[in-house]
Amino acid sequence: MLIFADSFDHYGTNTANMLAGAWAFVGIAVTLSSAQARTGTRSIRMSNNTEGGARVRRVLPGSPRSVVGTGFGVFFESLPTSSDSQGIRFRTSTSTMLSVTFQTDGSLQIFRGVPGGTIIGSTDAGILTASSFQHIEIGVGFDPIVGWVEIRVEGVTIFRIEDVDTGTSGVTVIDYGTVSTAGSPGNAMLWDDIFAWDDTGTVNRDFVGPARVLTLFADADTEVADWSIVGASDGYAAIDEVPPDGDDTHIAASDVGNKSEFTCPELPPEVVGLPAIFVPTMARIEDAGLGRIRVSMIDTENDQVEPGPEQSLTPIYTYRDSTFQVNPETGDIWTKSRFESARIRVEKTL
Repeated sequence: MLIFADSFDHYGTNTANMLAGAWAFVGIAVTLSSAQARTGTRSIRMSNNTEGGARVRRVLPGSPRSVVGTGFGVFFESLPTSSDSQGIRFRTSTSTMLSVTFQTDGSLQIFRGVPGGTIIGSTDAGILTASSFQHIEIGVGFDPIVGWVEIRVEGVTIFRIEDVDTGTSGVTVIDYGTVSTAGSPGNAMLWDDIFAWDDTGTVNRDFVGPARVLTLFADADTEVADWSIVGASDGYAAIDEVPPDGDDTHIAASDVGNKSEFTCPELPPEVVGLPAIFVPTMARIEDAGLGRIRVSMIDTENDQVEPGPEQSLTPIYTYRDSTFQVNPETGDIWTKSRFESARIRVEKTL
């Protein structure tokens, strides 16, 4: 199933907004850039810096995983000037299980453990190019005997190896960016449309392909409108700020069971299906204590509801994620027309 997705369009210009529950680490050399974007208006740019400065980290929710994949668009301002210093790392909380690094000759190299460790394999040279976004997707099965690694570029497999030692511990963390202090940190690059998946659930259990992550906002209120509106004339207009503006404009609920529903916007004409819908909700409780909300997707054909998880709140604004893999009415992925007629519900559950 899809674990997370991010296009970086809703944080504004301040990377501190990424740390509000979404990303576990954002280095000092990471900026939210509008210079180049694969989708929408922003990407994250990582300039030359030593390890720690040009890296972001995502902690995967739930239990450790033995099969993990991640896809992303990457733009090299020029190809790396130092091998093994930039790429991604699949990690536990304490150690690196597997690394994929970008090389000076445009190849990708795969290591068991940290960059510079035991080489599992490498692609042909010339796979990576500069000055345009390329979509890379990497899937890994972690096993000491029958482990596997596959890499696809623009949906085409350019590397696969099976029956190798990829480690025994489950993955809980993925690092993107500068992953080693070997040599210089390489040249600046931008990342966009990052997502990750595992082999659970009924859909998105395998390679997704060169997908794009669209950032959209609800575009109208409905008759279901229990939540009060603060700082705006309409509910949907109180929850669409970029970046989020805290208490200035928001919706609020005081009673358990309060619900408000909003309509979904029109998608670009080229969109046919949605592999999944990912809803990051920034919320808090007004005072210390217990408070929970739930976000749901509603297919309007027969008002079928797909409830998201209950989310516990704190007094600090934090993103809570809800992912909807399939349409509750059809059991398949959401189509363009069904999404555009759907509603999003937010409910106070405690």
